[in-house]
Amino acid sequence: MPDGETRGGYTHRLRQQHSVPLLNSFKAWLDELASKVLPESLLGKASSYSRNQWPYLTGC
Repeated sequence: MPDGETRGGYTHRLRQQHSVPLLNSFKAWLDELASKVLPESLLGKASSYSRNQWPYLTGC
């Protein structure tokens, strides 16, 4: 942990550094998938749910 940084701040910075790129890739995949699957299929419902919950997952 770097000097002058709290444990919580350090953890948050690392999570942002590693999680944001993964979440961005996941969102791109979900958006691409939406046009390729039937909305009423299980995969269509799961991807729709994930896309609808996106603001809660990312805090945006």
